[in-house]
Amino acid sequence: MPRSVPVQDTAPPLRFLIIDDNRSDAYLVRQCLDEAFTKRPPQLEHAATIDEAMSRLDGSRYDLLLIDFRLGADDGISLLRRIRARGIGTPAIFLTGYGNEEIVAQALKAGVDDYVPKGAENLPRLPDAVRHTLARFEQRRALEEAERRYRMLYEAAPVGVFQTAKDGTVLGANPAALQILGCQDLRALLGLNSRDFYADPKDRKRWMEVMESEGAVQGMEARCRRLDGQIIWARVSALAIRDGAGRLVSFEGTLEDITPRMEAEEALRRSEARKTSILDAALDAIITIDAAGRITEFNPAAERMLGYGRTEALGRELAELIIPPAFRAGHREGLARYLATSEPRILGRRIEMTAIRRDGSEFPVELAITRVPGDGPVQFTGFMRDQSERRQAEDALRRSEEQLRSSQKMEAVGRLAGGVAHDFNNLLTVIQGHSELLLARLRSDDPIRKEIEQIRKAGERAAGLTRQLLAFSRRQVLQARVLDLNEVVADMEKMLRRLIGEDIDLITRLGPRIAHVKADPGQLEQVIMNLAVNARDAMPEGGRLIIETADTTLDEKFCRAHPPTHPGPYVMLALTDTGSGMAPETLSYLFEPFFTTKEKGKGTGLGLATVYGIVKQSDGYVWVESEPGKGSSFRIYLPPVEGPAQTVEPKTGGSGVDTGSETILLVEDEPVVRELARRILEMNGYNVLEAGDVGEARRLCGTHPEPIHLLVTDVVMPVMSGRGLADALSSLRPEMRVLYMSGYTDDAIVRHGILLEGVPFLQKPFTPQRLAAKVREVLDLPRD
Repeated sequence: MPRSVPVQDTAPPLRFLIIDDNRSDAYLVRQCLDEAFTKRPPQLEHAATIDEAMSRLDGSRYDLLLIDFRLGADDGISLLRRIRARGIGTPAIFLTGYGNEEIVAQALKAGVDDYVPKGAENLPRLPDAVRHTLARFEQRRALEEAERRYRMLYEAAPVGVFQTAKDGTVLGANPAALQILGCQDLRALLGLNSRDFYADPKDRKRWMEVMESEGAVQGMEARCRRLDGQIIWARVSALAIRDGAGRLVSFEGTLEDITPRMEAEEALRRSEARKTSILDAALDAIITIDAAGRITEFNPAAERMLGYGRTEALGRELAELIIPPAFRAGHREGLARYLATSEPRILGRRIEMTAIRRDGSEFPVELAITRVPGDGPVQFTGFMRDQSERRQAEDALRRSEEQLRSSQKMEAVGRLAGGVAHDFNNLLTVIQGHSELLLARLRSDDPIRKEIEQIRKAGERAAGLTRQLLAFSRRQVLQARVLDLNEVVADMEKMLRRLIGEDIDLITRLGPRIAHVKADPGQLEQVIMNLAVNARDAMPEGGRLIIETADTTLDEKFCRAHPPTHPGPYVMLALTDTGSGMAPETLSYLFEPFFTTKEKGKGTGLGLATVYGIVKQSDGYVWVESEPGKGSSFRIYLPPVEGPAQTVEPKTGGSGVDTGSETILLVEDEPVVRELARRILEMNGYNVLEAGDVGEARRLCGTHPEPIHLLVTDVVMPVMSGRGLADALSSLRPEMRVLYMSGYTDDAIVRHGILLEGVPFLQKPFTPQRLAAKVREVLDLPRD
């Protein structure tokens, strides 16, 4: 076993200074202490005078002073006061033979720590007094050190520390608390009530309730008002201090300014709110995925677009959710390649792809992908836009462009057809007129009668073609009226059943109390008849034809897909058959003149062109939907009008015969037509003044001495229109009536192809009977 080594006390020896002018007494004290402190004997020094004592104290540090009360002419109390005045806090024991209470009181007041009387009988008490004094001094010094350290911490603490009375009155606060509360001097804070610092009365009430019930508040966060009026966020903790009897004495606590944290949290909340608001308001789907391809963000637009709820989508792999199976492997490979190489490839670019909805339907999207910035886990955000409407708009635009090109082509053809019809109608007027005149002069058994009848019939067929061309070119004259479309269909139903035959089932579905339309009843009947005939021809083995009427509204979406329609209310007329249907390439040419799918000799190709022209001239639209083997549906949309429906009143002449004796001024720039009209009128007993131009008409009107009862004028003439001529002559012959005639009309007597109310008009080509009847009708009209 190794030999143990005694532990030596390394503490420095104690140093005592005995201040006594009696060396014998000083010796006795030294002897007493040497005997008492054998284990740690103190170093004992002696000073016989006050000056010597002060000198020693200035140069050395002592652990204890033993002072005699009487020091020559002075006393120990005076010395102790001088010592304490110099800031020397060494503990001191008085040694004196004077033991009255007054001296003891003065000594204690001067700063003495203990008192031991002199004398042999009292000296043994000295060692215990020394020990107790040193012990108390050490305790006091430790307490002072602790107090110093506490004060240092209290003053330098970054957290506010405060003390209040039990009623909340502020008793103390450290510099940090003063700074937090906006106070420069503690004196400005003392006496205020801590509860008044709470900006919200609810927080003040909560503080009091918690303190009363629990005796402590831990980390209460509340809005506080500083002395300068500024509102801050503070975190308050406090403890109730009670005395030995459990009575509440005061409160002590800490105060932290958490305004920056709360502002940061509020900024974060606002940022999150803005982010949520943006995500919620975004029209595009916004989806964020992590490095594994799993969804971490899914905004409402994505919910609407893809059909999944947010909670349902979060955590699921994007590839399985919205990417069609054929493209999933490529998506996963691209994600893995980026994570391995950071190769951007599709980042920051717009790509077009196909996505899949929850119901399995696929649709086109445009996608832009970005990597979420930051040092956290890798995430990617995709901004996805549904391209269905754009594709539809592009298709609609393409159809619109095709429709425009088709309309422009048909407009050009219409202008050509209208011009041809004008001149052709003049020729047909001559052909038909002279044919009728010749037939009237021939016997029924005349050998050439048959040939002339063939000429007349050919002229009638040609006149029918020109009427169709005028209808297509929208240059015919419509005598529009306010109509009940249901009545028009109902009046035609019996005739249509005979027209389409027994093998076809005719069904009418007329909407209840539909709005009225404004159209020419005869032309509208022509539209229905042409469509019914086409339906019949598309169902050679029988089928079903449905005629429907209804009020409807065309919305923006429909109009975008069906240019040039405009949104708004309409009255619909629809004819739907179960026939053979048509291919898309057929539909693109369907309304063009002379286009037909029928066999040669079975159609002119003007039936649907006529339908198109009549509907367009009536401010309507016509659309067809058809597929091979699935029949066809023609839908006509006419604008509704106000007012009651009108009936067509039969025209009646005055005498019931077409002859007369009145004077007629005939103005026609085409000589053959003028000559034919003159012959017809003269044959019916009229006196005819003939003019080939406007100037000659004016001369005749001004020089003829007798009344002129009727002006018969062509509408389209060089220099001046027929309407202009009639207006010019009205001042010379105010009682003269006017009958207009033309192969087609301009805006002189019509507006947008609709005959102006009260304007007599004769359509070319006309027969002798028709001219005579129309002249008589105008002459017999009652005077206003």
